[in-house]
Amino acid sequence: MIKSFFAIPSLVTMAGLAVVCAGVGCSEDAAGTATVANEPAAPADEEQKAPPKTPAPPPTSDDGDDDSDDEAPKTCMDTKPFDATTVPYHPPAVKAGSCTPADIKVFDDYMRNNPEASVDGVRETMTKQSKRCSECVFGAADDDKWAAIVLDATSATLNGGGCVSVVSGKDDCGKSYQQWNTCLNEVCAACSEQAEYTKCTDAAQQAEGPCGEASKSLLGACGNNVNDYLTTCFGNGLGAVVEQLCGSPAKDGGI
Repeated sequence: MIKSFFAIPSLVTMAGLAVVCAGVGCSEDAAGTATVANEPAAPADEEQKAPPKTPAPPPTSDDGDDDSDDEAPKTCMDTKPFDATTVPYHPPAVKAGSCTPADIKVFDDYMRNNPEASVDGVRETMTKQSKRCSECVFGAADDDKWAAIVLDATSATLNGGGCVSVVSGKDDCGKSYQQWNTCLNEVCAACSEQAEYTKCTDAAQQAEGPCGEASKSLLGACGNNVNDYLTTCFGNGLGAVVEQLCGSPAKDGGI
């Protein structure tokens, strides 16, 4: 069965933090424009925007006047609270030295040049390049430790949380990232345009937003260097995740 990729991080600019690109086609240009702050925005900051409210029905009037200007602005964000602690996470399966720089370049180039890539296509390409590398890159969702790409019956997910765990040296940091990023992707899933998605993720991670608690947990687990970790994992193509779990680094994510 041909599987599709999903829950791959997106690089968008937002207040306080950066998230990573839902979808395989993350361009280098998009990755390069990420700007993030090292300090969380305080809830009382005058520059903070409150999360959008669920649109209210237009007011009724008997005078025949058009009251459409009084209608609350619509939002693509799902404003219901999201319990990010229920998002599954497994420690990363680090197999240092399984992939050479040439292997990782093949993976990165293929993903960049094939935005609609299927898992079968990626796996065939990587196995042809290096069977040892391919065996490190792909793993099952029910494995005790997760590979760079986690497969279940119908889909595949890039293991961003595992990469963050490795580069931070803190497994709690990787877990918190995984839960935070999933929260943002879930509550902003209905946003069809990039500008909408960026605005949604900005609002969702604020203190009163549906991902406010997940954002607080991420900063608590990763500290003020969280943006450096995200830039290392997602700032220059998707191959960085493979590099951290299967390339030369001998870190183990603090496991």
